[in-house]
Amino acid sequence: MRSKRGEKERLLGQWARGAVALLTVVTLGGGQQTARADDLSQGWEAAGFVSEFEDASRVPSSEGTTEKNVATVTRRSRAGDFHDFLRLIWVPPGLKITTLGKPRAKRAFFTVSSFLNPPAPVDAVVHFVGNNYRTGQDLGVMVCRPLPSDLPRTDPILATWPKVLPVIKSELGDCAAGTLTRGEKELCAVAERYQDRRFLVYTRGLKETLNLAVELFRTEARRNALWDDFSIGNAFSGLGFTIWGSSTPEASTKALYTAVVLQRSVVPEYLLRNVTLQEANCRCVQVPESEALHQELVDPSAIWEAGELDQGACRQLPALP
Repeated sequence: MRSKRGEKERLLGQWARGAVALLTVVTLGGGQQTARADDLSQGWEAAGFVSEFEDASRVPSSEGTTEKNVATVTRRSRAGDFHDFLRLIWVPPGLKITTLGKPRAKRAFFTVSSFLNPPAPVDAVVHFVGNNYRTGQDLGVMVCRPLPSDLPRTDPILATWPKVLPVIKSELGDCAAGTLTRGEKELCAVAERYQDRRFLVYTRGLKETLNLAVELFRTEARRNALWDDFSIGNAFSGLGFTIWGSSTPEASTKALYTAVVLQRSVVPEYLLRNVTLQEANCRCVQVPESEALHQELVDPSAIWEAGELDQGACRQLPALP
């Protein structure tokens, strides 16, 4: 039986080979592309993580066997019936994590667990989800699999503007309510104007939606309310994907060319209602920051196995499982 260290080294090598395969798929064509895509698929298999998402993504091949179809995987990750989520957060050392997001927030961002398999190093995962490594803080890693009975509470939505704008209006309620801040009232008034319409020329619909979305960022009061209530910052595109590499070490947003923003839209992102970990059927581990943590592997299946909640809070461990 492999030692824990040996297994992690094997998976780290596997992830590196998968990353090379992915880059080859993107940059090369012809027979080389097919060979590298097969390598990447084998790497996923060897990681040993099979979820409801991956099972449903298998389709019959022309030879009658089953294989992963990347188009089906991506389609399902952006469908409303997908419920296997991953979130990484940084908190002050020892602070107990009991909710999906910040205590005041109405929503919290998640990505799709199966998109980050085989397990990848912490540095790579935080980069992919548009975050950054935070020295001196604890890392919390949660895997949430809401049950059908949990869905009215968690209300997962793909983080696209046509879904986010109605949620902003719904969560804020009466735009004139005295309990709302000035920024929240302005956000509510903007979101209330949104209507999704059909267009034959698709860019016209995108333009109309994005023009309205830009108004949400027009004043500091609106930007503060967006961040405090919905965790939406300047790097949010509303396309349903995180923008990898969009955060600086100081946790500010990098200025990027539009071509780069679109090219780096890789990992799907969802917004879940900010409920307790128990209410969203989550498992979670919390570990102290260390030099070794940079290359520790984020393994959703291991988090699920080791992360049974400790009196409703993330289980605090010395290192990632």
